[in-house]
Amino acid sequence: MTRYTNIPFADPQLKRSCGFTLVEVMIASFILATGILAFITLQLQALNATRIAGLQTQAAILASDVADSARANLEGLIAGAYNISSGKASDLVSTTPLCSPCTPEQIAAIDINTWLQRVAEEITDSEISLQFTQPNFIISIKWPTPDNEPKTFALTTQVCAEETPRGGGTQCLL
Repeated sequence: MTRYTNIPFADPQLKRSCGFTLVEVMIASFILATGILAFITLQLQALNATRIAGLQTQAAILASDVADSARANLEGLIAGAYNISSGKASDLVSTTPLCSPCTPEQIAAIDINTWLQRVAEEITDSEISLQFTQPNFIISIKWPTPDNEPKTFALTTQVCAEETPRGGGTQCLL
């Protein structure tokens, strides 16, 4: 009888060392599943961070827009027509006054109403505050996040009717 030594599995030692056991497959599956869950968690966190960053960018754009409108209407700003103590943007929207020609206060009311509509549409459930204390115009937009930590964007800008050079800087004359 001829013994074939070069045939796989003919030797009992080789037969035991070939292939994977059920325990090894289960451990490998567990490690793979853990890695996939970690990746999914990371992706969800990245999506949430992207959403928050997008809202912060939108708040910055909106704050800059209302600051530009107020600078264009200095008489209305100085008269206090751009001041809003605090409130939910969607609740503060009112009817836009029709006027021709418009007073600075009416122009401010149109600017504020248009801006509030944009804020209510683009940043839902947001609370806003506009405060002009010469020469600073402070714009604050606050909104809720999914993790129940409200985020706030605040812009403080100096509004000057006229500037004079002063030793390397400028001085506001209001």
